[in-house]
Parts: sequence; C-alpha cells; structure tokens
Amino acid sequence: MMEHKNLPAYQTAGCLASPVSLKPLRAQGDSYVTDDGGEQYDASGGIINLLSDELLDETAAHEIDSFAANPVIGTCYFRRPLFKKAISHLRRALDTQTGELRFAELGGGEGYLARRVADDFRSRDVYVCDISRRYLQLAPQTLIRVCCDVRFGVFQAGALDAAAFWVSLHHFTRGDAERCLTQAYRALRPGGVLMLFEPNRLFFPRRMLMKLPFLRKKVYFDAAEKHLSVHDCLAVAREIGFTTAGVRFVNPPYSWSFVRKLRAAPLFFALTEALHLCDSIALSAAIGALLRLVGARARWGLYFLAMLRKPENAERLPGERDTERQS
Repeated sequence: MMEHKNLPAYQTAGCLASPVSLKPLRAQGDSYVTDDGGEQYDASGGIINLLSDELLDETAAHEIDSFAANPVIGTCYFRRPLFKKAISHLRRALDTQTGELRFAELGGGEGYLARRVADDFRSRDVYVCDISRRYLQLAPQTLIRVCCDVRFGVFQAGALDAAAFWVSLHHFTRGDAERCLTQAYRALRPGGVLMLFEPNRLFFPRRMLMKLPFLRKKVYFDAAEKHLSVHDCLAVAREIGFTTAGVRFVNPPYSWSFVRKLRAAPLFFALTEALHLCDSIALSAAIGALLRLVGARARWGLYFLAMLRKPENAERLPGERDTERQS
C-alpha cells in the first residue's frame, strides 16, 4: 500500500481507470492522466472528474438534472444502527480480509456508507462515486470523491476488496443496472464482496404505495422512482459471475431529519418506526417464516440487503487484467 497519510485524499487514488479506454490513471498535479498522456481528467476542488463528454447520454443528463433539483440534500436517510448492522455483515463476508480495505460506494452521493466504512475499517482507501458533483461536495474530504457514471468502468480490474450500491442501483433501467453490476464485478478482486441495499419490490405495503399516485407523490420526489425484485437482481448477478453470500430483508430506522422533508412526514415516520420495531423484537423474522411456509413470493421488509461475492477462481471479463496495488 502506498504511503499517503500526508496527502489530500483525492491525490491518493491509486486504482482508477479511464471510463473510455479502461487504461490506468495516475495523479499528475491537479489531473489524472493515462501513462501515454493521451487522456487527462481534472481533479480540482478535491473531486476527481471522470465524466467523459463522449459517454454522456440522455440517461446521464436526466440523472444529473434530477439530482440538481432534488430538495433532499445534506441529510442521511437512515439512523446509525442500520450502518452498524450493514458493516457487521460486510465484515463477516470479508472474513479473510487482511490489510487496509479498499472500498467504493457506487452511486454514493454524500457518502454516508463510505464514511462509516472508512471509520470502522480505519481505511483511507475508501471511494465515493457519484454522477452529481453537488452531492459529492458534501462528502467528507477524507474520502476519495469521484464524479463519474458508474455504468462505465472507472477502476482498474481487480483493484477493490469490496463495493456497494446503497439505495442507488434502483435508479437504473434493467439494462443499465446489469452494466453497473458488470463493472463492479470487473473492479473487484477475486473473493471481493459487493453489497446491495435496495428498496424491496416484493414487500406488499410498498407495492400498494407505488400504485397509489396521491400517496406516492407525498413520499417520492422523483416521478420515475422504482423498486427492485431481489430475485431479478440475484439472477442478473449470477449471470455475470457472482455467487450469493447472503440475503436479508430489513425495515431500517429512518432519520427524522430526512422524513420531515416529506409531505406525509408524520404518517411515514410512524409506519416505518412500527416496521423497524417488528425487526427489533424479532416479529419480522416470524412473519417472514410464515410467508415462506405458505409459499408466498412476498418478502417482509422495506429493503433487501444482499451480499454478493466474486469467486476466488473467477474468470476474467473481456479486457480484464491483473491489477497490483502500488507499493
């Protein structure tokens, strides 16, 4: 691991790659460049900008505009116990991990998960990647902040120990989500872990909410908001090459600082707190077991937390090559 404790975080990024050519990038002043000098990306303001004009399409432009207009900024959706639980599951999945963890939160916005990972694992090799510079500016400068489109590769192959889509993968179409998962697979080392924490489409109260426009508008700012089937996600992940290391269904504790920005704040907070209480007293586990017993496809939990692993003997994807850490 390279010595970087006295350098700004954005200058310590040792495993980035060009989103256009996948060539490795290295820091050069306030830029990141390929070894042949043919590509150069700005790194001013403490944020590495890997958004390429030739890759910006209508989907990317819509996402940038949506986040620019989103009024929910500067506040975390969830309370600390959820992050503690998620990191505990990540530690167990990385039971053979040694040395400093190299981790990336993909579509991470302000980097709330990345912050906890950096603190808990005592690592400075923690990245938060997002298409919105507005959100990245609120992430701590101790994280390596990368403005990019996570549908395209921005890490060298095999460079990461772990990565996560934390309430972010559901913003993509199925085809783009597959591209995101493929790039995450490529970026992980053999044995590396990908965490997915996403809204659970199989939770029937959530499905009812999504079908009632007058309630949906009170809870979601984005009219295109959608949720995911864990079965579909795992099927796509298996096709790419991932194995499943565990799946859990979670009713998380929301933060009031976030909920109060919703038009149905008191009702939403009361309902989510009631569901979280079900988790706390093990009632959710009993309900889930009952649903499985009667053969119901529904799953009891507002979100699913899935741990995926890149096999130790994983075959390389096209264009993939070994990546050694800088020493």
